[in-house]
Amino acid sequence: MKETVTILDNSFEEKATCPACEQPLQAGDKVVRCPRCKALHHFACWIGRGSCSTLGCRQLADPSLMPDRPRRVDPQVKDNLLVPKIATVAALLLVIGGLLWSIFGPNPPSESRLIILTKAGDYAMQLVKLGEEFAAGLEELDKVDVVAVPTESPFAEAQNVFDQKMVLMIVGKEPPDIVVIPRSKMNIYVQNEALQPLDDLRAALLDTPVGSLLERGEIDGHLYGVPSGHPDNYLCLPTVAQNSEPARRFILYLAEKLPWAEEP
Repeated sequence: MKETVTILDNSFEEKATCPACEQPLQAGDKVVRCPRCKALHHFACWIGRGSCSTLGCRQLADPSLMPDRPRRVDPQVKDNLLVPKIATVAALLLVIGGLLWSIFGPNPPSESRLIILTKAGDYAMQLVKLGEEFAAGLEELDKVDVVAVPTESPFAEAQNVFDQKMVLMIVGKEPPDIVVIPRSKMNIYVQNEALQPLDDLRAALLDTPVGSLLERGEIDGHLYGVPSGHPDNYLCLPTVAQNSEPARRFILYLAEKLPWAEEP
């Protein structure tokens, strides 16, 4: 049985009270008559309670009368939805940072160095070792700094601390020259023109152990990421990099030295 919804007109003379709020029903009120016990309720009381308020009556409100309730989003799902948004903001900041430096210029560096941003772990330690070897062979480069971001904990992953760290580096005028990021993040950065293409390295990379893997780092026919030797992560050059040329040379160096057998 489905209840009926009506508006009491001026002819309503029945002295009745709503069993839910115990207030009198008056002409002009929007009401619902329970199809089981025939008791009149204020419409708001009926849908607010979700059933008849008469003692002993088990009539439930028709679902079609109930207001839409906001859908509860699982916190984990909410975090997963938020990650691409944060990544997009970080990509936009990369572009904005590049525009600001093109106008005002970066702070003059006290030493010549490359800055690599990657996740913490054994891979970061490999980059530290190879960075020391690379810098030792170049007179124009003092050092390679590897900034390792811990991202293994659920909290770090949910808060996307990697992108937050990159934003802080940009604001502090020490942007990374190379970022090691997964393919999904690389797609977002390319869409926002936040990565430099690496097409000029393609010929040289073909002669390295990574040559057969270059297609994995292509987007729309252009090479934006070089497989890093770490599963599903790529070596990329952000548009705000201050040392693009040494960074390109370091990527070629890594292509020869990193353990590509780890790449799936």
